[in-house]
Amino acid sequence: MGADFRFKNENLYKKWYGKTFLNKSLHEKSVYGLPELNRDEIRRTQIIGNPGCYATSVELALLPLLSENLIEEDGIIADCKSGITGSGKELTESSHFVNCNENFTAYKVANHRHTPEIEETLSNSFKKNVKLTFVPHLLPINRGILSTIYATPKKALSLEEVHEKYSQFYKNENFIKMLPLGEVSKISGVRLSNYCHISLHYDDDNNKLIVISCLDNMMKGSAGQGIQNMNIALGFSEKEGLTTLPAVF
Repeated sequence: MGADFRFKNENLYKKWYGKTFLNKSLHEKSVYGLPELNRDEIRRTQIIGNPGCYATSVELALLPLLSENLIEEDGIIADCKSGITGSGKELTESSHFVNCNENFTAYKVANHRHTPEIEETLSNSFKKNVKLTFVPHLLPINRGILSTIYATPKKALSLEEVHEKYSQFYKNENFIKMLPLGEVSKISGVRLSNYCHISLHYDDDNNKLIVISCLDNMMKGSAGQGIQNMNIALGFSEKEGLTTLPAVF
């Protein structure tokens, strides 16, 4: 569940986490645990690096676009908002109740550890040099992530055509829901579930494709995805244990 096996580049891991690989051979065998990207590899491995919560929301929003070579790889902007649980369990000033209640603030601006995770994963997967500006924000709610992604199209496509490409890319996925055009993803739609909801929008004046993804950072962004990966690795139904609404806060 930690970040130890999310990276293939040791220098990148050392720069952002201040640690080196303790056993490089294990990292060579490990697989980045995003089922929608690496399902077949997850089936064959014994070591899975469960992705970060923000990373999951941003990567799921971008996979179809990069797979089809539809957007410029640099200049991507990821504007993300998370509930308090998304900032970790350590006691910090930003997560202290009196500072986060009735407040909304950015944190770790241009310095969040999920930035290199996203860039490395997408760059390696699609043999591109993916670069993005990522700014996380803290919402005064318990759980949930909403990521708004801005990207520049490489060629003219209607929003209907882009939506169809997303629908085809995710047509066999158990936990990805493409919302109809005109609808907007919202945190309340995914709370307590392992689903990621994605909506598509286009800014015609500025030629920007806007993708909004929502997930529960403690489910699809963490433990739920861990269970999904375990199910795949052990040959169980991918949905095992993930379709019942849990009794949690």
